[in-house]
Amino acid sequence: MATTESNCHCTTSALMRAERARADHRTYRLARHEAVVNLRQQGWSFRAPVPGLIDPLRPHLPQRWRNGYP
Repeated sequence: MATTESNCHCTTSALMRAERARADHRTYRLARHEAVVNLRQQGWSFRAPVPGLIDPLRPHLPQRWRNGYP
């Protein structure tokens, strides 16, 4: 099966788009990595505290306990 010039152009164009997408994604990953490294050097931890469901109620719990509520 013979390859036409337009077919070749489409394949080349698709390859160029794919290479550009990979390059863009690599640039994004490297920038994100540098941001993480910078934050780590500033003392930030890898894990942030995540609030639990009970946290908004925590200030009221001792009072309710003293009042006899379970």
